[in-house]
Amino acid sequence: MTDTTATRPTVGDRVKFDDDRFLWDVIAVSDHFTALTRKAPFRRNTLRYTVIDWEQGIRGPANLVGTGWGGGTYTTAQCQQMLVEFENHLTDDPAAVEARAAGLTQWKPSRNSVEVSHRHRVPLRITRVIAQA
Repeated sequence: MTDTTATRPTVGDRVKFDDDRFLWDVIAVSDHFTALTRKAPFRRNTLRYTVIDWEQGIRGPANLVGTGWGGGTYTTAQCQQMLVEFENHLTDDPAAVEARAAGLTQWKPSRNSVEVSHRHRVPLRITRVIAQA
């Protein structure tokens, strides 16, 4: 069961997914995506991240090589920038728009095509959202 009707968490909230025993911290939100982090198991000072795609009802890492983003510290600024790249994927690349208008079938992309990884995505199943105090 994919839970796309769940109340969308805000920055500072904590989220529990049904397939994970740990709570995730909400770091950044945008119109269609939410970035969350938690401590990586058995690794000191290392974070893991996941991105919720609210329209598709899925979550997972980015579709980048190694599925990482930035330096792996996942600061608020890095997560906000990551979500900007995710949002840009939903709109047409300006280079594609220009090429199509000129009747071309090939072009060089002017921005990254960042989305939730097809290989590592899981259905969105939120058990609970713990609001910030």
